[in-house]
Amino acid sequence: MNSYQKKLTNFKEYFVLLGCLLFSLLLIFSNRNEQLDAVKTFAIDLIGSVQARVAYFSKYAFLEQENKFLRHQNTVLALENSRMRAALQENIRLRRLIGFKEQSDYELVAAKVIGRNSSGFMNQILLDVGEKDSINKNMPIVLPDGLVGKIYRVEENFSIGHLILDQNFRVSAKVQRSSINGIIGWESERSCSFNEIPNRSDVQAGDLVVTSGYSDIFPEGIYIGKITDARDTQRDLFMNVTVKPDIDFNRLEEVLIITKYNNKDS
Repeated sequence: MNSYQKKLTNFKEYFVLLGCLLFSLLLIFSNRNEQLDAVKTFAIDLIGSVQARVAYFSKYAFLEQENKFLRHQNTVLALENSRMRAALQENIRLRRLIGFKEQSDYELVAAKVIGRNSSGFMNQILLDVGEKDSINKNMPIVLPDGLVGKIYRVEENFSIGHLILDQNFRVSAKVQRSSINGIIGWESERSCSFNEIPNRSDVQAGDLVVTSGYSDIFPEGIYIGKITDARDTQRDLFMNVTVKPDIDFNRLEEVLIITKYNNKDS
């Protein structure tokens, strides 16, 4: 509302009073003279117009204040709704982690992802736990949905983990159905290659892949992903096999670190 409109609104009572006085004077001096009748008609129209304009500005000021209040309330409610959705999703994630931790045979430490380095074939996460939390290098990082990676570097208050989608990551794995063994390595930002599988092996799309246990780092049976493509090659001794993890690595917020398994330090 501009200053002109504010002034009209603030002094509307004075305008109405002045109009009434003018109207009273005209009535006092009125008679059947046509000229005075015209003046009286003009005065009545003028007073009505002024009152209508004052009422319009008053209503406009009220509506503007009401709209401003409603916009503010809508913003507050939208933010509150967003916070509630985020809290609900966090609650669901934490409940799954707690349930997995309680049912697991491993000793686990929960960690929050506080940073991410992703550049094609380089995929690392920064975690808010470190030496003070008994975290050591090469400890496996997991979720209820499967293997995430392993600890690569440890400091006092934080640690860095390599994801299984990192070019430098390797893990011995096997097909759960047929126990065919191979090595999981990086293939792309969304999938892994299952290497060293001889041609004509009993491997097919849809098979589940888990850790083989042939390692001092990873316990046996941790789910890695599902085979999406398995083909023999013409010029090589090994098959081309692609494995896609179920985990959405772009949305990692909390993870679990295996600190002990099979009554043995990791």
